[in-house]
Amino acid sequence: MPKSIDMFNHYLPPEFYDRIIALGGNAHMMNRARKMPAMSDIRYRLEKMKEFDGYCQVPCIVSPNVEQLVGPEHSAELARFANQCFSDLCEKYPERFPTFVATLPLDDLEKASKEAEYAVKNLGAAGAQIFTNQNGRPVDGEDFFQLYETLNALKALLWIHPARTMKQPYYYTVETEERYELW
Repeated sequence: MPKSIDMFNHYLPPEFYDRIIALGGNAHMMNRARKMPAMSDIRYRLEKMKEFDGYCQVPCIVSPNVEQLVGPEHSAELARFANQCFSDLCEKYPERFPTFVATLPLDDLEKASKEAEYAVKNLGAAGAQIFTNQNGRPVDGEDFFQLYETLNALKALLWIHPARTMKQPYYYTVETEERYELW
């Protein structure tokens, strides 16, 4: 059977959650993912993956991004920790996770560019993820171009993750909060 690659697959390493707490961050948005075995239990995920011959994943961290979890003094550290977790996962299970999507500290785009370079060159990331709404800043703003130029020079991919709040529903004529968590 041909190989199937899931190019955008969220995962919450338990040690990443613990690191958020250790840094004094707020991980309440991660609690839903922690209750889902396929999102947070690697043994469970690997067992499910065995059901599909030739199937592998390119994992990325679950939302939200690091700058929404910890203060600016810790966002680069938390991004690096997440990227190391994913690099370790890929190293341990290369047939299931051939590469990963880097997490970046997007509250500081200079630090984001440096982390993208480190994650791609040193840890084996295929590229990096940003969000469509970066704390109210549009991702087509000039300040983002340093990051885009870095990723382009690395020949790295850019994943763009949709992001809104649950108070911005798709179906605003019939709901005031996003019913299906598409945000």
